[in-house]
Amino acid sequence: MSVDLKYFWVGELDVLTWKRIYKPMDVEQELQKMIAWLDANPRRHKKQWKRFCVGWLNKAHAQLMSGRHEGLRNAEVGKLDLARPIADYSAECAEILRKYPDLK
Repeated sequence: MSVDLKYFWVGELDVLTWKRIYKPMDVEQELQKMIAWLDANPRRHKKQWKRFCVGWLNKAHAQLMSGRHEGLRNAEVGKLDLARPIADYSAECAEILRKYPDLK
């Protein structure tokens, strides 16, 4: 599947290679984001389009993977996120139990 980005043409081989390299990322969606960015920034026309695409994909992939690893780190058993305050709902629970004694 080739993609015409209006500013340059991306061949099928490039798209397939990028899909393999940037595995969990949706490469076609990122190409659409590139189109939107280039439309919004007409003065920033890219002459080295392949370099632009690879740079964009590298940055998006790094953001995706760092977010994925952050989630895995916080999911470890017994690990608390001390930066986030823990809400205290004891007063609300006591009020509900006072109103509805059958819940005890």
